[in-house]
Amino acid sequence: MSVLALPLDREQIDSVRRRFPRFVGKVPEEARFWSEEALGAYFDSNGQKRPKESARPQVETCALLSRARIELARMRIDEATFEYTALCRHLAQVREDWYRNARLASVAECIEVPRVRSLPDGVLLLQPTVLEKQRDWYARFWNLEFFKRDCGNDTWTCQSQCPAFDGDSKTVDLFSLKTTISEYVDFVRTIQRMDRKCEQDKSIAFPRLTLEGYTPFSGTMRKFFDECWTELGPKGLDDQTPKLVQHFAHVLGMEDVMGTLSRFYRISLAATGSIWRLHVEQAGAHVWFNQIEGRRLFFLFPPSESRKLYEESG
Repeated sequence: MSVLALPLDREQIDSVRRRFPRFVGKVPEEARFWSEEALGAYFDSNGQKRPKESARPQVETCALLSRARIELARMRIDEATFEYTALCRHLAQVREDWYRNARLASVAECIEVPRVRSLPDGVLLLQPTVLEKQRDWYARFWNLEFFKRDCGNDTWTCQSQCPAFDGDSKTVDLFSLKTTISEYVDFVRTIQRMDRKCEQDKSIAFPRLTLEGYTPFSGTMRKFFDECWTELGPKGLDDQTPKLVQHFAHVLGMEDVMGTLSRFYRISLAATGSIWRLHVEQAGAHVWFNQIEGRRLFFLFPPSESRKLYEESG
């Protein structure tokens, strides 16, 4: 399960503030819900420059949210997914900084994944690893505002369940809508303003829809991909994907090898409270994730525990 876009904590805010020693004002309460980039701009301007979304009056809807509400009513869906309802109940019972010491109630033991500052070149990882944030990473500015500005007209499908399972039968689990990236970014910000605490009685008014598997590098962002694809993955990790793609492209007579490779690099966008179901990657593949904005919490189970889990529902 993963939770995205949680508020900044005091340590993060103080870390950004230390970069602007000339700032002498007070930090507004709503600054916890700004991006680090917006917070830096606020400190740099000595409190004069606020994010646009916090400078205008709060609204309860946006284009995508309005369409979702209409469609939910048309399909007579009056309850959220089981997973999101369970999350709402859990968050109502824990402290706001629960993610610092996250646990699963039904699991005997949870231990943190090891963290490292760097990976030796060509390292073979034998267990999940968290690599600390790298300085000057090429994609560090590809936040929500970037995707809205540069990819806003791209269309994709957002859905209530991620991933979708073949056995899904409840209407709410099958719910999905086509949207533009621009519309979806507005949706994420609206959810963050209006229901950041994931209150259960708001679960239909502010439904969670996830935009998963978006592949801008094979289209709008192809020029970026051609320039920087070798810089996107963790430095030092021996990723065999390019070699495999080149091999299969040769066997199958594919001319655009880079175009095929670009489809393996995917973007996920999601609002606060979005959940990824417990699942196994396709064909048991190894994957890496880069977090650009917000937070994402993973619960991982070792292969030795797979027999204790249901094949789809976990």
